[in-house]
Amino acid sequence: MITFVQDDVSRRTKREKGKRLHEIEMKIAALEGQQKELAAALEDPATYQSGGSAMSINRNLSAVSHDLARLTAEWESVTAAVSAG
Repeated sequence: MITFVQDDVSRRTKREKGKRLHEIEMKIAALEGQQKELAAALEDPATYQSGGSAMSINRNLSAVSHDLARLTAEWESVTAAVSAG
């Protein structure tokens, strides 16, 4: 009986980790898309003209890069936990 309960808890935990892993991967993909758009905006000369938005774009790019680093570390941690299993 205890083994059955432990197996059920283990499966549930693994399923929850798998779900979290998928959520993290989706967030990373979205952030990578934002990062690409922001980098492209910084490559546009109009961004640097008077009244341009270079500083704002750069701040946003920095925030996205920070979020990507944080999520990548979390992804690595969850992946290791799922693999250990």
